Amino acid sequence: MTSYRLQSDDVSDQFDLDSQPDAFKPREEVKVQIEPIRTRTKSRVRLPNTNCTKNKVIAVLVIMLLVMFLVASVTIYELDKHGVQCHNNAQEIKATTSPSKEPPASATVSAATTTKVAPPTAVAPTQATATNGELFPWNEIRLPSSANPFVYEIFLHPNLSTFEVRGNVVIHFNTTEEISFLIFHAKDISILKPESIELVDQPEASVAVEKLLFFKKNDQISVHFEKPISNDVHCILTLEFNYTLAEGLDGFYRSSYKKNGNPVTMASTQFESTSARQAFPCFDEPAMKAKFSLKIVHDKDHITLFNMPAQTKDGPYKETALLLDTYQTTVPMSTYLVAFVVCDFISIDDVTSTGTKVAMYAPVDQINQAQLALEVVNKTIPFYETLFDISYPLPKQDMIAIPDFDSGAQENWGLITYRGASVLYKPNVTSTPQEALIVITITHELAHQWFGNLVTMQWWSDLWLNEGFASFVEYIGADHFRPEWHMMDKFIILTTRRAMSKDQEANSHPISVTVNNPSQIQEIFDDISYSKGATILKMLQSFLMTGDQDIMMLGIQRYLKQYKFKNAVTSDLWNALSTVNMLYMLEKQSWQIIVSNIALYPISVKY
Repeated sequence: MTSYRLQSDDVSDQFDLDSQPDAFKPREEVKVQIEPIRTRTKSRVRLPNTNCTKNKVIAVLVIMLLVMFLVASVTIYELDKHGVQCHNNAQEIKATTSPSKEPPASATVSAATTTKVAPPTAVAPTQATATNGELFPWNEIRLPSSANPFVYEIFLHPNLSTFEVRGNVVIHFNTTEEISFLIFHAKDISILKPESIELVDQPEASVAVEKLLFFKKNDQISVHFEKPISNDVHCILTLEFNYTLAEGLDGFYRSSYKKNGNPVTMASTQFESTSARQAFPCFDEPAMKAKFSLKIVHDKDHITLFNMPAQTKDGPYKETALLLDTYQTTVPMSTYLVAFVVCDFISIDDVTSTGTKVAMYAPVDQINQAQLALEVVNKTIPFYETLFDISYPLPKQDMIAIPDFDSGAQENWGLITYRGASVLYKPNVTSTPQEALIVITITHELAHQWFGNLVTMQWWSDLWLNEGFASFVEYIGADHFRPEWHMMDKFIILTTRRAMSKDQEANSHPISVTVNNPSQIQEIFDDISYSKGATILKMLQSFLMTGDQDIMMLGIQRYLKQYKFKNAVTSDLWNALSTVNMLYMLEKQSWQIIVSNIALYPISVKY
């Protein structure tokens, strides 16, 4: 993913007291002399004569203190009692006035469904409660490892007039232990309870589904079976669902643009990091890779796009005027890389020197701005294939300019989505800096086809393995496309300085950092994961260089080949680099210090 950051390129912008008005400068020390206070004799008050003895005075004072103590004790007790009653009443009101809606008789479960919340004493703090008030069997953000999905068969029928989406998904998974329920993700989707789950090559062809529960806090669904399913069983679960196209910029969302002055509606996706669950029920974690196929319905005025080429296009759909597109099955990949688009765009296309079909999609009135993007992808894919010593694994690479898009771009495998300004180029109008930004954005996303797509981090804690690598390799790709720009010479200024600036802030973090919930995941899409990760790789490249032999690139090739179509952690990269480093073997402890601490290690710059 590419994101934008504001920065100042002029170091003279730093705050300088000498250049500020006098009002901002510290004033000279002012000495203040304090005059002693004179005794005022005229206002002296003379006490009247009394007959009280010393003992009487003491007795009166003791009585007064006792009375004050008793009054204070009673007051504190009453206030405390009143406060507890208010607190308890507030809890009862909150528990009884929460939005409630019992699931319908058809057993449809919706992410929008809310249920009457039980009083705090009814459920232990460590237990999760489903929307219908029952105990949910899982209370962890991460999914259990009891099931391993490996195929998704997705059918979608989006209606761009009503914005309603109907569909179903067939999930093939293997059990890794005996299970009596299955946990997966869904958000803002209504799911119809299935009657049963199919068992492949088992004495019983199926097991009945007892119930379906939803835990809104973690976007999780649990399917409960009437009897347990044994370990190592191939299961097939079919789920029917419906929802509304999202109004935001994540999940499967609707977008619009002007064509000949008239508004036109389209639909696109943005799933990174945890939004695939908004488009279809799935195991929405990067380590749970699977193959995906898609059938999608559209009208005659629109086309559809998917990660893979179409198997059949514009086929008939149920004796209606609608059309059905069927797509080839993907290679194993993570859910956040799945993408599909419904639009009326047109394209320009080409074929790389190594046989990959490439295309650039844009609105009709902007397609003349897509030539630069097509040239970059056409030249960069063969270069990366040589650099990484691994062929591009898909038969095609599409790119599309989306009118409404949150990030600069998203590296969906085989279908990269871009914000229009990040990829469209007007000859003789677009500035050279903007042209360079377009090129480096494209080379960044193409680098992800290997770093992040082919080899994916095990969990978001190692996001830097995706973004740090792409932020480093983007310079190599841009330098190859436009050698006269000398992009590698700009690395220190554009990336290392940004990393150092972020790393000195109080909220900095190691490049490998523990994250759990979606909000924490989004927070680490920052200059630490991107720029600091890239800078450390640049340091390692210089450190491991032996003459003209790029030891680090050899280690990267080994890393990609060893973990292709799989997941990796930071130590896997280290092991690959160590294996090929014959002359300058790094100590593993040194590497662990680099990735698990905040401060950026010193960098020596050679010209």
